[in-house]
Amino acid sequence: EEEKDLIGHEFLKLSPRSGRGGGDGNGSTSMMLSSHFSSFHITSSIDAGKDMKLMTFKSLPSLRSTIAFRGRHLDVKTDVKYIYENNKNKKQSYEMDEIIRPYTPIIRSDEFGIFSLLVKGYEKGMVSKYLVNLKVGDRVEMRGPFGGIDTKWFDSTSTSGDVQNINHHGLHVLLLGAGTGITPHLQVIHGILSNLKKTNSYNSVSNNTPTTLPIKKISLITFNRTQEDIPMRQELDALPELAKQYSSNTPNTPQPPIIEVFHALSGDTTTATNNSDSDWKGLKGRVSKEMLQPFITEMMTANSRNVVVGEGEEESGSSDECGMRVAWCGPDGFHLSLREITASFGIDPKFCHEFF
Repeated sequence: EEEKDLIGHEFLKLSPRSGRGGGDGNGSTSMMLSSHFSSFHITSSIDAGKDMKLMTFKSLPSLRSTIAFRGRHLDVKTDVKYIYENNKNKKQSYEMDEIIRPYTPIIRSDEFGIFSLLVKGYEKGMVSKYLVNLKVGDRVEMRGPFGGIDTKWFDSTSTSGDVQNINHHGLHVLLLGAGTGITPHLQVIHGILSNLKKTNSYNSVSNNTPTTLPIKKISLITFNRTQEDIPMRQELDALPELAKQYSSNTPNTPQPPIIEVFHALSGDTTTATNNSDSDWKGLKGRVSKEMLQPFITEMMTANSRNVVVGEGEEESGSSDECGMRVAWCGPDGFHLSLREITASFGIDPKFCHEFF
């Protein structure tokens, strides 16, 4: 089985004539930056964790608007001849001219004209090793963006129509990312903050802007073996303070969501050689119903939806009214576990999203 370069994404091999569905998630290509490959040159490449690089590229001005806060990905193309020549141990022959793999770009709320890719260089990963060894000034061919969340998924009126009651509480979004599976969540968070900035600017000349921000709280949980494996740790931990910078004292102005960041370690912290891991006081273990129960219960209680919170226990509320959203990205087992966990809590699948 071929190794995955981006956790949660399949190893894609396409010929130059092959295509790939995408756009807004229903096959439409109207939101694509381009269905053809374009060359982007690297402006910086820095360490972002164990065996990881954060690579920054110049981008077209339209990329931000086509991605918005939807967690969309780009296709990254690598030359097969180069890969084959630099992987002498690979016995298979290739009948295509290129290998394409999806990577989710990160566009920060205060950045324009650039985007970044988080790449983990696996020991036997052909494409990932190729990418992390590129230098500033080198070029990478990409196309897209594709897929992502439908913007209506965040619309507090899209399911019940009771805007007054839902907006009273605001949406609570739970984002779960294993390894480099944090990238679509970073895109979503920065997109929300960027849109908030636009809304506040608009509000200064108009009284038509809603007085409440639909998204009230975002809880992000990362899943890794050790602290050393946590990608972009410093930037992730700074998100709560970053959100506060978007606060406004102007009357009737939307306020930023409260952002919480948690890290779960699945490695054996009791025998860790890293002292900080052995003293770890945060979440421990793989994703489970027990680990997520406090987060789900808080969201369900605040938004009055029927939910099983424990053996034989149930919270009361309206079953067609939910001010919560859950999204995740990670390896196949991570996806399977979360489908079962969210179902065990009685969460309607329409309030969940899986990034692939």
